[in-house]
Amino acid sequence: MVLVSQLASAQLTINIRYSGENGSARKYVEEMESSGIAARIRAIEGCIRYDYFFPADDPEGLLLIDEWTGQEALDRYHSSPVMQEAAALREKYRLGGRQVRMFHPAASPAGPGNQPRPVVGQIDIHSHMIPESYLNAVKAHGMEMDEKYPIPSEAHLRFMDEAGIRTSVLTMPAPQPFFGDVKESAAICRKFNEEAAALKARYPGRFLFCASLPLPDVKSAIEEAEYALEVLGADGVKLASNSFGQYLGDEELEPLMAYLNSRKAVVIVHPHKPSAVNDKLVAAVPLASYEYLAETTRAILNMVAHDVLVRYPDLKVVVPHCGSFLPNALPRFKGLLPVMVAQGYMRPVDVDANLSRLYFDLAGAATDEAIESLLTITEPSHILYGSDYPYVAAPALVGSKKALEARLGSHGLALPSVLSGNAAALFGTDLRGALATVFGGNYGPVQTVDFSVWPKGEPNSAYAQYFTGNSYLAPMEGGIANVTFEPRCRNNWHIHHKQVQVLVCVSGRGWYQEWGKEAVPMTPGTVIAIPAEVKHWHGAAKDSWFQHLTYHKDVQEGASNEWLEPVSDGQYDILK
Repeated sequence: MVLVSQLASAQLTINIRYSGENGSARKYVEEMESSGIAARIRAIEGCIRYDYFFPADDPEGLLLIDEWTGQEALDRYHSSPVMQEAAALREKYRLGGRQVRMFHPAASPAGPGNQPRPVVGQIDIHSHMIPESYLNAVKAHGMEMDEKYPIPSEAHLRFMDEAGIRTSVLTMPAPQPFFGDVKESAAICRKFNEEAAALKARYPGRFLFCASLPLPDVKSAIEEAEYALEVLGADGVKLASNSFGQYLGDEELEPLMAYLNSRKAVVIVHPHKPSAVNDKLVAAVPLASYEYLAETTRAILNMVAHDVLVRYPDLKVVVPHCGSFLPNALPRFKGLLPVMVAQGYMRPVDVDANLSRLYFDLAGAATDEAIESLLTITEPSHILYGSDYPYVAAPALVGSKKALEARLGSHGLALPSVLSGNAAALFGTDLRGALATVFGGNYGPVQTVDFSVWPKGEPNSAYAQYFTGNSYLAPMEGGIANVTFEPRCRNNWHIHHKQVQVLVCVSGRGWYQEWGKEAVPMTPGTVIAIPAEVKHWHGAAKDSWFQHLTYHKDVQEGASNEWLEPVSDGQYDILK
């Protein structure tokens, strides 16, 4: 029996379990994404999420979780042509489905002040922070128009809320603050990085930052990178395409690249004014309109020519502005390389291996043609959303982002991946920690969960005696409960008599273990049906919060739970 809230305005979550054969479920998902059907569903007004998971307990299974702001939004979907297209596709792949549960979270209905976003946790990989300290330093040296473009003012959080962006990655804009004095440059960068770290701490989950380094002085740059990454908790570094003629890929930067590689650092590249330009030309045609694209291409090709990304494989380099001119330049580079090598002017390099380490943001004019060109040199998982705020007016960015969201599916790009998932994978646990919304808590590198998606609930005091660590319980409709575990929290060994317990991991990372068997990792989409009379435990990983839905089925008369001994630290700590 399916229970539905009588509150038409309450948020609805629907779980549907499909089954196929011979890989048909995966083929169905691939075509839903590549055809743009899934993207069009996600674009329907009132759609909060529309995501697929492949259950660990069923190789031919598929779990669909879709959420809607209320019954009106769900009805809008049901009456749309795209629903019929999705149904026809399921018929094509002969998928059988059954609705597992339909419920709304036991929380206040979404109102104008807390309306859910279409994709939770959206991340803007390309935005700039312009504090007064930086602006004053640049103006003091008369450099505010060095890039032939005025440095803008900003109202960042307001723009983020209007655009539906949860987290922005902040970097220093151009120009590079070097005016001939190494100590002055280092002090400006140190001040910028400390202010960025303070902003990140002041607004948990809203900002990450990539540190600015006082190049072209390499020694000072390494010292600042160490301080920013190891003390301030920077999420990466920003490097200019060139710092007064010192280009990425140049030999003098080798010690810095080696250090950043040792830290597995994210490196965000941004174009700066070339070291030699025609001032008359750039006064007539802004650098940003063409030379920035050429400048980025120049720097990345220099890195490829020197095999930087192969020699330092743990660097994760983000290229701005839809790949700049790289989709056009790389085929020419590949064609010329053998000739240049044969003549002794270049050494052999693996171009494709270098490319595989690059990521690309969609800041700038992400036209259909630009996206298609970009996909000739990279894969969808390396494409990230970027706004370039505040160098483009906020209303224009909000409008262009909505248009982009409507078009991504036509290029075979999944909206949640481009807007959130790819960046989350790039930054790893540092990003997930920053995305915490644990009522202002700061958990550093610990993976956290977003309680705006699956509610945390109240302390699980009734069962606290059977848990090691803290857990929380959020009852939901239809006999379902959402259980939240803090890192390292786990319940005791226990047995469900005369009933089957079902666990559905919805966020974070955890473990499930039966007596005498290896522990099984649980990540979002993992579904485990625990047979009656089986001794087991489940709980969070050491470095992650963990949430799972739970309900019972096949309940017989006299069903009960038998709580046993705790899971010892020795048993738990061996889990990796």
